[in-house]
Amino acid sequence: AAQTSPQGGLPIVIQHWFRRCLNAVVYAAFAIAWLAVLQAQAAENSITGLRLGGVDIYGSQALRVVIETRNTTNAKLTLLTDPYRFVVDMPSTDWQVEGIAKSGSLSHEPATAYRFGMPDPQTGRIVIEMDAPAAPARRFTLPAKDGTGHRLVFDLVDRGPTAFRLAGKALLREGLRDHASVGASSATAVLAPITTPA
Repeated sequence: AAQTSPQGGLPIVIQHWFRRCLNAVVYAAFAIAWLAVLQAQAAENSITGLRLGGVDIYGSQALRVVIETRNTTNAKLTLLTDPYRFVVDMPSTDWQVEGIAKSGSLSHEPATAYRFGMPDPQTGRIVIEMDAPAAPARRFTLPAKDGTGHRLVFDLVDRGPTAFRLAGKALLREGLRDHASVGASSATAVLAPITTPA
């Protein structure tokens, strides 16, 4: 016969099974709540546009990268090699660019490809792959206007591998920051949206 507790009632085996089921339900509820919190944090901002074009900086041709977001945002910039990459990390940001895939090829020299990902639930990351060591020579922000979102603007110039490495070290020291006052520009660029279909 099944063993019962000294106070009577349900057999001990059933009591243990009930406690385990109850614990499993509590853990599952906690996990669901935690995922909901992470998803809410990840949706605080969205990338709504990505455009690339060319611009002249004091006689040097630069690649202009414009990231449009629903809200203003800080960003952490990173430069990587093999291949050359320009990386933009934004907190609590997802991808909401209508009709555009999260990755694709590019034909705006020196950019060859782009992709969006989330290395962790709190970070949205855009990576621009390049075939040359182009580093940010100028960066600034533009406010939302005439139907556009808030914009992060980066002008990348190829000044050689050494300058690329030095710029990468400087950006690593900066970390996450506001780029509004780093270096504004009055230059006009011809920009084209990413056209890779979703």
